[in-house]
Amino acid sequence: MLEKMSTESLADMLATAPSDLLIKIFREYLDINDWANFDTALVTKHQIREVYMRVLRSNYLEISVGDTFFRNMIKTKDGLKWIISRGIHVKAWRNSFGSDDEIILIANNLKDIQILALNMCNNISDEGLISISHNLNKLHTLDVSMCNITDFGLISIAENLSNLTSLSFHGCFKISDEAIKSISTNLSQTLRILDLSSCYNLTNIAAVGVSNITSLETLNLSGCIKIDDFGIIVIATSLYLQQNS
Repeated sequence: MLEKMSTESLADMLATAPSDLLIKIFREYLDINDWANFDTALVTKHQIREVYMRVLRSNYLEISVGDTFFRNMIKTKDGLKWIISRGIHVKAWRNSFGSDDEIILIANNLKDIQILALNMCNNISDEGLISISHNLNKLHTLDVSMCNITDFGLISIAENLSNLTSLSFHGCFKISDEAIKSISTNLSQTLRILDLSSCYNLTNIAAVGVSNITSLETLNLSGCIKIDDFGIIVIATSLYLQQNS
């Protein structure tokens, strides 16, 4: 039905509805794509502007850049800027086309984010990670697989984001044992999921660090060609002792 109506017709119809009905419509029947499509018409109708804006700010969204709304807008950051300007709360952000500039904008404005998946964003570097580490204190899940990051950025993450329970940096070949030392020191009692797969510069020193993460439940070391049987035995022994202590 919405697809057959013009934006102005929809706005005129909603402008005559009671506030409680408007809230129900916005929350239950319109998704973020509808909000974006009808946004300009809705905010120009003074009768419903306040209710509309209040509903936007009361929602906690999970955003994927694959969503219709973002397909053509994300390259110019218009979609992100729209979310920020409307005061919408975002709890999850998933994007495989991001850059440091976008991540800094997100970190500075969308501080409710709890899940951040940036896998395969080649344009994200330590600069983006540092901004994340200093601003997104509610973050518990971070995926920076295949990003252009080093120990410097990951150490900042480990030192500043104490609520992290899941961390993935699959294929980040610039990462060394130093980053794992910091992770094992700062997140030893909170981190439950750790994906180090294809980080081929990690050695048995990293394995020793991993063995000190007492909260760990899931670990991926596939493709870590410098971690040999000794490293695996260290981790297995530590796990056995923890379970039988």
